Amino acid sequence: MKLAVLSFNDYQRYFRRGLCEAAEESGTRTLYVQWGKQIDFLRRGEIQTALPCDASIGDVARKIREFAQGDRMCIVDSMAFHCVHKAFLLRRNLRDSIWIYDVFDYFFYDSTGKILFIKKIKDWLNGKMADKVMVLSQNLIEVYPSAFHLDNASHLQPAGKRGKPRKSVAVLASFDARFDYGLMADLAELLPDFAFHFHGWIKDDSAKIKSALDELAARRSNVVYHGPYSNAELDELLNDYDIGLLPYVQNHVLTRYVNPDKLYHYLCKGMEAVATPIPQARAMRDRVHLAGGAREFAQKLRAIAENGLALNGGDFHLSNNWQTRWREFLSFVER
Repeated sequence: MKLAVLSFNDYQRYFRRGLCEAAEESGTRTLYVQWGKQIDFLRRGEIQTALPCDASIGDVARKIREFAQGDRMCIVDSMAFHCVHKAFLLRRNLRDSIWIYDVFDYFFYDSTGKILFIKKIKDWLNGKMADKVMVLSQNLIEVYPSAFHLDNASHLQPAGKRGKPRKSVAVLASFDARFDYGLMADLAELLPDFAFHFHGWIKDDSAKIKSALDELAARRSNVVYHGPYSNAELDELLNDYDIGLLPYVQNHVLTRYVNPDKLYHYLCKGMEAVATPIPQARAMRDRVHLAGGAREFAQKLRAIAENGLALNGGDFHLSNNWQTRWREFLSFVER
C-alpha cells in the first residue's frame, strides 16, 4: 500500500506532517498533494512534480497512479470543504483506492442559513464518497458515529531535566475567534512579573485580529507577539519556555470540537500546560491545569513557577508521537 494526502495547506504547516513522515520511516511511500495556486506533488517535503491549478482531474489521477506503480492507494482527503467537486471527480477516477474523509475540525463552525445548508451538502458528499471517516476530536464521534478517532500527536520530546520553571510563558495559537483576547489582557495585568510570548498565525491576515493583538501588546508591556512559526522551528522555540498556555474561549461551538496540536507540543516537550476547560483539555485534566478565568490562570501560573505545581510527568511523548499514530492509522485502514 502507498499513501496519498490531499490538502490545501502548505506541507510545512500541515498538522499531520508527522504522520506522513512516520509512514515514510516505516517504508510506506507517501505523496502529499497540495492544492493551491498550482497542484504540487511532494515527497518528504520536496516537490516532485506539479500541475497548473486548472489541470484536469484526469491528469491529477494519472500522477497519483504513476506514484502508486500498481500498488493499492490509501487516499486521505484533508481538503475539508475546499474543492469538493474536484475531490468527487478524483474519487471516481481512483475507484480502487481506500478513500478516507479526514474530519480534523468541526467544519460547520457557527454557520447558519444558506451557508450552513451548502456546508451540509459538501459534508454529505465527502462522507458518501469515502470508504471510512476519521476524526481528530473524540467528541466528533457524536457527529460522525461510525468514524475512527485518530488522536493528535507531536514530534517533540522533552529537552531534559528541567529546573525551576521560568516566568516566560509560551502562547502558541492560531489567532482567530477562538482565542480569548480579553482573558489574556486581564492575565497580563494580574501578572506583571511574567512575560507572555505569542507565536502563531493571524487567521486570513485579518486586520481586525492584528489590531487586537497590537492593542494588547501596546497596553501590556509583558505581552510580545513574535509572528508565525513553522513546525521545524518548534523544538528550538520551546526550549525557551517551561509553561504553555491555551486561552480558548469557553462554552462555544468553535471550541467544542477543537483538539489543538499546541497542547500535544507542550506536553511532549515536557512543559506544564494551562488551558481553559474546553472539552479536550477536560479530557486531559490529569496532565493539563484547567483555569476558567484570568484570576484562576494567575493562581495556577504562580503555583507552577513559584511552588513547583506539576502535572506533566515527562512521559507523554512515549504514547503521543506520530509513530504510534501511524500504527493506529494502519490498524484502522486494515479493519
